[in-house]
Amino acid sequence: MTRAHRTGRGETGRLTIGFYTSLTAGNLRATLVDYARRFPEIELGMIEGSRARGRQALEIEFLKGGAEKRATSAKRDYIRRCRPDGVSIAEGCRLMGIARSTFYDRPDTGADDATVVAQMKSICDEFEAYGYRRVDAELRHRGLVVNAKKVRRLMREHAFNPQPRRRFIARQTAITTIRSAPILRRP
Repeated sequence: MTRAHRTGRGETGRLTIGFYTSLTAGNLRATLVDYARRFPEIELGMIEGSRARGRQALEIEFLKGGAEKRATSAKRDYIRRCRPDGVSIAEGCRLMGIARSTFYDRPDTGADDATVVAQMKSICDEFEAYGYRRVDAELRHRGLVVNAKKVRRLMREHAFNPQPRRRFIARQTAITTIRSAPILRRP
């Protein structure tokens, strides 16, 4: 019964490790020796495969999901998440069929229309006479880069029409309403 408990906890039994790198490379050897010392009742088995065979297995793993059917962003994410330590980024990009510059390129994360409209509404409420050019400049000042054509379209769709400026008209009503004081004569 105790043997079954120890086997269930992983303290006895057989552990087979397969790897496609040299046992002398890195700290794999030291880790396995330390593990064998800590758990002497576990029988360690090691299978060392050739690098070419590991490369083939990796290519099959990459291409298994249909790399040619995936979008570029999905390929980029797959390389970031699933690339093993022994495979370079250049090799992963080659296997997925994309250029390295595509891997390092940041995907365009443009702001959605709701965010842009909310910012435009606050700008148009604050500055009523702003047209699309000034609204676009204010959006850029606030850190939101949007195409000017999109700003024009959204302003038109949401009726953010600028209030026309009133022209200054000189009026003389102020002068005519002031009555002149009577002139006092000296005796």
